[in-house]
Amino acid sequence: MFMLDEQLLGQRVQALLIDICSVLHRYGYREISVGVLMRMVGVPDERARSHDQEFFEITEAIYQPHAQFAPISVPPGATLH
Repeated sequence: MFMLDEQLLGQRVQALLIDICSVLHRYGYREISVGVLMRMVGVPDERARSHDQEFFEITEAIYQPHAQFAPISVPPGATLH
């Protein structure tokens, strides 16, 4: 199995989420459910469902080269979904 270091994995996940949010913004979506976004990246419905009522706003800042989400810390041995 291919292993990535945790920092690189976190950066790649952030880049993927920023790309998805950029496309959604371009198509007119300004608010998105965290649960919906989780499903888009493959999180099982049972887990994502508990976040369906949490929303965040996608703004023009998503197009800035420095756009990023808050830093994440992945505990050793944790499984990212």
